[in-house]
Amino acid sequence: MTGLGRDGLGEHGERRDLLLLLALFAAFRFGAVFLFRPGGFVADFSDFYYYRLYASLSDSGLYPFINIWSPYPPIFPWLLVATHRLSLLLPLWQEPMLFFELILGGVLALADCGSLVLVYALSGGRRAHRQAMRSAIFYALLFAPAYVALAHFDGLAVVALLLGLWLLLRGRPALAGAASGIGFMTKLLPLSLLPVAARLAWPDLPHWRRLRQRPLRGPDWRLLLGAIAGFGVAVAAIASPFVALGKGRLLLAPLDIERIRPPWQTVWAILDGHWGFGAAPGDVRDLSVLSRPSFQGHVPYALLSGLLLALLLGFWLLPADWRERRTAIAYLGLSLTLLFIFSKGWSPQYIVWLLPFLAMLWPDWRGATLAIALTGINFVESHGYFILLPQAHWLLAVTTSTRTLLLVVLAGALARKYVGWTWLPSPAWRKRLGWTLAALAVAGAALLFWQMLDEYASERYRAEPARPAIETLRRQAQPGAAVYFSADEDYQHFYPYLRSRFRLYSLDDFAPDDDLRTHLARQFAATAGEIWLVSRDDGGDRLAQPAAAALAGLAYPLGETVVELEKPAPVPAYRLSRWLALAGLERPAQAAQFGEASGSAHIQLEAWSRLPARLDQGRAIVLTLIWSAPEPPTRPLSAFVHLVPASQPMAAPLRQSDGPPAWPWPAMQAVLDARTLETRALPPGNYLLTVGLYDPASGQRLMLPDGKDEYSLGEIAIEAAK
Repeated sequence: MTGLGRDGLGEHGERRDLLLLLALFAAFRFGAVFLFRPGGFVADFSDFYYYRLYASLSDSGLYPFINIWSPYPPIFPWLLVATHRLSLLLPLWQEPMLFFELILGGVLALADCGSLVLVYALSGGRRAHRQAMRSAIFYALLFAPAYVALAHFDGLAVVALLLGLWLLLRGRPALAGAASGIGFMTKLLPLSLLPVAARLAWPDLPHWRRLRQRPLRGPDWRLLLGAIAGFGVAVAAIASPFVALGKGRLLLAPLDIERIRPPWQTVWAILDGHWGFGAAPGDVRDLSVLSRPSFQGHVPYALLSGLLLALLLGFWLLPADWRERRTAIAYLGLSLTLLFIFSKGWSPQYIVWLLPFLAMLWPDWRGATLAIALTGINFVESHGYFILLPQAHWLLAVTTSTRTLLLVVLAGALARKYVGWTWLPSPAWRKRLGWTLAALAVAGAALLFWQMLDEYASERYRAEPARPAIETLRRQAQPGAAVYFSADEDYQHFYPYLRSRFRLYSLDDFAPDDDLRTHLARQFAATAGEIWLVSRDDGGDRLAQPAAAALAGLAYPLGETVVELEKPAPVPAYRLSRWLALAGLERPAQAAQFGEASGSAHIQLEAWSRLPARLDQGRAIVLTLIWSAPEPPTRPLSAFVHLVPASQPMAAPLRQSDGPPAWPWPAMQAVLDARTLETRALPPGNYLLTVGLYDPASGQRLMLPDGKDEYSLGEIAIEAAK
């Protein structure tokens, strides 16, 4: 076995390159620990909160594997206890997580720095400095390891795995086994290093029964037994204190938890109908949890485990050049990838187990494409599905299926690298295939993003506290109406749902001359047509009263509606007041009050939209009437609008528009009555526009005080179309 030889730090120039990269990498990682919080503006998303809560049980005398269980082997739970006890030496900050996060995050950042150096060393070190630096820079620029180090602890076990592999290739089997054992007692996955050690100890194993010209060599017992012994000693040293205390059964808790809990975030979980994440199956203080029966689902997990072991053994027995370090790296990466494909669970932090292998074997576009794709799908699932769209089960099905496909592609690439297959399609075919896959990936990502946005908008509208007020505006306001908000926060809530239907504005409350009413009036002055003012009905809206006072001199009030909101909501209710700008209105010279002799109904014509003096033949007359009633009528009433020749005002109307027969007339509230009269086929000339009220049941009209039964709004000249 050739091994790595020296680690590559002997020459000053190469050492300076690595140290420069390491210094910048460490500065970024430790700075992120101090100033970054994972989750961004989506959510404060970190397992550190659970870690501190778990460690704080020690305040009550509860310790891991003594009187509580843990889903992780002993090293990490006890590291949490030590971190918590150390953080208690300092007074609490306003954010209680501060010192706990700094200590634990610093340890994980240090582990990540170790992973960077090991990626460099495993990629060739000084003997292949250019390639090794390329791999190290590739790893340093990856986003997922930096994020995971701020939220999860997997980096501790990853550095132990890489250290064990490096020591194996350096010919230090006992130390390699010890590193694997320490990693195993942190998280179970570093156990996968032992088959690599066995295969390195017996590189000619697949040829044992073949006749060869050169003598066959048996296993390197020193390497094999040294690795096993180092592993056993490390595991025994960590486990022995708990066994001595009679708590050896609790050391099996991580295996019990894996056996008990249902699948999560995999295609197998989807097939079993599980749409959640991998939560612990019970309280860590409840030791009876460990005695629960194994999970039984529709998917044959025992068969999947058998298939996984068969594949691992089959690849382990395949002929391969185990004297080449990349063979060991490829097999270890292949083992982990197959494990994740067949595992019943996946968590977002698992990606850091695979990214070092991409950096070591493919620090190019191939590795970058896989790394970006796996990372993107990972965070679409962990943040897009579980936080933003938890009801969109289709999204979890898409992410798990896509990740499984990517893992299969990665497994194929690792298998090819491991076995040493050299067949490749022609360059022209590879280029066409690459562009085709890239186009499909971009199109798929765009489609997924668009569908997620649509789902997000629908989901947020269902959860929007202001939805009753939004729906009220949609029902009552005319399209194109101007809607003003007294609070900018409300403007932002309403805008996505009303932007295409109305003109939306947020009122500015800064009045340089301290005359807020005049300042608001300037903002309303240029607005024509229907106006709505949305204010908070909680007594704390400082713009509500000045805005209403400013509108009173510029628009006609049409009433207001108070919309109660369901709790919890930021405000108890919204007040929606409706106005019509006076700039486009005409009002009667004298009161135009329609009534009956019995006095049972009194309806006031308050105003109407200004009529054009001239109108081209064929264009419709658009009219808005404003009515009010001091008291609701005792019977249904309707309004009519007639167009008659000006020279024959008593003639039958040439065009008419009647209102609905059961028009509601709210007391003390203005009613907006919009009408449209067509002028097609009317001869050019002057016409009078008249309005009135009548009882649709009897046809009897209501009268004006002067004895007339209709009111003239004015004259319109209809001209021949040019």
